[in-house]
Amino acid sequence: MVREQIQQSLIAALKEKNEARVLTLRGITSALQNKEIELKGSGKDMQESDVLDVLKKELKKRMDAAQLYTQGGRDDLGQKELAEADIIKEFLPRMLEEEEVRALVDGVMALHAGATQKEMGMIIKEVSAKANGAADGSLIARLVKEKLV
Repeated sequence: MVREQIQQSLIAALKEKNEARVLTLRGITSALQNKEIELKGSGKDMQESDVLDVLKKELKKRMDAAQLYTQGGRDDLGQKELAEADIIKEFLPRMLEEEEVRALVDGVMALHAGATQKEMGMIIKEVSAKANGAADGSLIARLVKEKLV
């Protein structure tokens, strides 16, 4: 399980005295604990998919922050955020390349010949389901939009 891998990596980072890695892994652990508390409040147990969702959100936060820091002329902070993003990526499944996502979009679009902009959401949802979380949602949306125009 991903959660156990994170805990083992945190212990290893503590032993190695790798401060940057320790801080990032502690942040992830905290976000996971918050999600678990939220789910328990609604009577649900934390699933592996919930862990991956939290990791994806944390990754997106780091990528967005890195972009903003770089735009603001703070390359040092941008690099720090990118380094944290790289640590988070270690625990996520391999993301599909654009060509692989394009093939999924083509396959779904073939099933929905003549689809219009109104069906865009349904098609994006179907492609996302086929990708099983291994594709970026914005990439899927962009490729579907290109096909529908």
